Amino acid sequence: MLKRITVVLLILLLLMTASACKPIAEPDQGDERLQIVTSFYVLYDFASRIGGDHVVGTNLVPPGAE
Repeated sequence: MLKRITVVLLILLLLMTASACKPIAEPDQGDERLQIVTSFYVLYDFASRIGGDHVVGTNLVPPGAE
């Protein structure tokens, strides 16, 4: 009985591992800019200034909430 449970658990583990290797949806090719999400305005400003037109930044914290 213990051997059967071990085999079933091993098969389930292998199936879960194989399903994790499935590729995710293809990214939209229309906008090739890098998506950046930050939690503080300082990081958002830093990334936006460094990346310029090559990045699209989103700040999670609304302005004035820090």
